[in-house]
Amino acid sequence: VPVYTKEQTSIDESYQTGRSSVAEVYALIETDLREAETALPVTPAVKGRASSLAAKGLLGKVLLTQRKWAEAAAKLAEVVGKGN
Repeated sequence: VPVYTKEQTSIDESYQTGRSSVAEVYALIETDLREAETALPVTPAVKGRASSLAAKGLLGKVLLTQRKWAEAAAKLAEVVGKGN
């Protein structure tokens, strides 16, 4: 898949972007989730909204998918037992 980090203003511009590597895609996912875990509240004001614990859990899954075992274990340990 191509990774877009800015708005594409024309179809021609979007066609000029080639496929991104798997590493680039996972790097973007990790960056987004790391930003989300710091920006989101631990307990959302409205049920069903995203929380920092949800972002940490997803990040842990992404790290497991990439076989980053130690980093994944540390991130998932932040979520386990929080009761939320």
